[in-house]
Amino acid sequence: MPKLRLTALFIALLTFLTAAAQTPRKTVRGIVTDEDGPVPGASVVIKGTTTGTVTDMDGKYAIDIPSNNTVLVFSSLGYGNVEMPVGNQREINVKLSVDATVLDDVVVVGYGTQAKSHLTGSISKIGGDGSFVDMPVSDVTTALQGQVAGLTISNTTSEVGVTPSIRVRGTGSISADSSPLIIIDGYPVPDGLSTVNASDIKSIEILKDAASAAIYGSRAANGVIMVTTKSGKADEPHYSVKVYQGIKRAYQLHDIISATDYLRLQEFEESVGGPAVKGQDRAAAWIERNIGATDWQREGLRDFAGITNAQFTVSGGRKAMRYYTSAAYTRDQGIMLQNSVQKIQFRTKMDVDLSRHFSFGYNISASYQKTERPMNNFIDFYRTPSFLPVMHNDWTTAFTGGYTGYARGSHFNSITTPTGTEDAYGNPGWDRNVSPFNSANNNPKSIMANTERWGESFSGLGNVYLEINIVKGLKFKTSNGFNVRYAPSYTYENANARKDGNPSTATFNSLLYVDLLSENTLTYNLVKGRHKLDLLAGYTIENTRVQRVSLEGSGFPTDDIHTLNAATIFTLASENNGNGAGTGTFRYPDKILESALARASYSYADKYLISASIRLDRSSLFTEGHRNAWFPSVSAGWRISQEPWMQHVGWINTLKLRASYGVTGNNNVDYWSALEVLGGANYAFGSGNGTLATGTANISSTLANPNITWEQTDEFNVGIDFSVLKDRINLTLDGYYSITRALLFQQPTQSFTGFTHYWNNIGRVRNAGVEI
Repeated sequence: MPKLRLTALFIALLTFLTAAAQTPRKTVRGIVTDEDGPVPGASVVIKGTTTGTVTDMDGKYAIDIPSNNTVLVFSSLGYGNVEMPVGNQREINVKLSVDATVLDDVVVVGYGTQAKSHLTGSISKIGGDGSFVDMPVSDVTTALQGQVAGLTISNTTSEVGVTPSIRVRGTGSISADSSPLIIIDGYPVPDGLSTVNASDIKSIEILKDAASAAIYGSRAANGVIMVTTKSGKADEPHYSVKVYQGIKRAYQLHDIISATDYLRLQEFEESVGGPAVKGQDRAAAWIERNIGATDWQREGLRDFAGITNAQFTVSGGRKAMRYYTSAAYTRDQGIMLQNSVQKIQFRTKMDVDLSRHFSFGYNISASYQKTERPMNNFIDFYRTPSFLPVMHNDWTTAFTGGYTGYARGSHFNSITTPTGTEDAYGNPGWDRNVSPFNSANNNPKSIMANTERWGESFSGLGNVYLEINIVKGLKFKTSNGFNVRYAPSYTYENANARKDGNPSTATFNSLLYVDLLSENTLTYNLVKGRHKLDLLAGYTIENTRVQRVSLEGSGFPTDDIHTLNAATIFTLASENNGNGAGTGTFRYPDKILESALARASYSYADKYLISASIRLDRSSLFTEGHRNAWFPSVSAGWRISQEPWMQHVGWINTLKLRASYGVTGNNNVDYWSALEVLGGANYAFGSGNGTLATGTANISSTLANPNITWEQTDEFNVGIDFSVLKDRINLTLDGYYSITRALLFQQPTQSFTGFTHYWNNIGRVRNAGVEI
């Protein structure tokens, strides 16, 4: 029996090897084409592996497969993937279809979406994936640098935690804020993109021309940046964890001349007839030779700064319910000492289809940020002379007469050094009573050690929507949300922190910002034959409340206690209704913006496009009779590539001409620009010195102007969209010309009025340019 089993096993093995030998690897050939002919460079890959090939100039390919069960995947840029099982076939020809998502990419516009092919305004889109998400920055704004033509982002400081300046197509205003309107998931936010986690972003649209932005009317004169965050999909739960750690250092420092080299330069100039070398310059170089030069730039910087980012997301759901949740932590050190930012961000989002006619959803985000910033600017470091040491050593203590600790310029005032002109016997002369760096201020490293400044921000942003499909094509949507931000900040300076005689001082400021927004829109979409019509009507109302607390105290009995209750002197805010320094609590009146809007978009045969919108805004920042403003726009487009006589030009995929005109506005002025402000004031009564009585008066430095109204910008835009070679090469060219009229300008006033300035609608600003 054992021999029989062994024989059977041998026969089975022999049969298997024979069958395997009779099933050799075979070659599959074919041609990959599209509607216009062969597709060169298409990828042909065995599914589940990295084994594959590409098609030649005639679209032909040949690939060896391991078995008849192989599945081939055909793909090419701009086309949808095609999977083909091999089976017994030895020749497989495939026709690829253009990916509809490439040709008809959807772009978010004001209060809706639109196919990119049907845009008639100037809108740029950035997808929230790829290098944009992976950039090692703590603020999304920084990641946008260099991404879009016409979008200028510049750093006003090298510190982390400070939002860069954003400008869309230049600066349109002088005194009023020129920052663009930033909208996150339909909600306008005043604190920019700092609260958004980069990994949550699905897309960013920049509405650059007035026709695109006019639907947001009142605050859109400086452009609109719209951020759309990711949503869940009907699928199994997907988990994502991403962590990165990086280091950074100063790329290049300023070229600063040392005291020794500066003396050599002065001596050379004197030798060729220039001015005589000053004794203070000789003294500085002599001190530097004795103790060595100080690299003050390096003293203010970290050798290496670190950045850490950790992100976690989970998304999924079913057909009737989708969810998305994320959390992120960021810690970014500035290259300068005493500069860092930490962020914690959360977001949860859910969309629910209650029935065929009703859908519901919410989107809530929360963030916490703590920022530490130095009290002195980096310029204080590189303008400090190199002869000055950070700390006194034995030599400088003896030379200056007993100074210890941190060194400063005044310690070296009125010194005598053996740097004068030698006598006839070679004995050194003396430079007497010279002051190489006559400054009473402490050196910048000392100021850093004796000061602190930090701020926190607690933010919450959320909205809930209900969408009702009334009849086919007719939809009503109401969206109601809130934006709450609490931002305390604190500073403390030790006694004598900056110079001798300065008292210990501390400040505490807090800002409570509460914004409520309700948006209600009715949309109608009609497709009939070659006609497409989209209509939008809406009503929005926004209520903003701001409260501020400011405390300023000095005269602390000890620098070991930094809480303000230990201060002995408090300074009261006495001007600008608390906008200046001082102690006080301030409650501003609610700012209300009420708007009605409408838009119509029409296309015929997907070739001839026209769109028009209008918005009426009413702002409580202005007085009665000046609160309302209309913001109309109109735009048109011609998709030449869709014309029958262009169909034989196969290498042109897209050719579209666009033109637009629109009016946008700006109301970014102070609360008290149009109304008189009363504050606490004293009145004198009687003869001589009289007696003082408390009362109220207009103590603001701003003279009210009840006639100011909206700043408005008229803009013309023409553009062309062009793509060739199956959308592999794309070109967008825009030319624009805008004039901002009735500028909100902070104008000086005559001093006898008792005020320093007032707001006025005066002057114009022109911006023009070409974008590629």
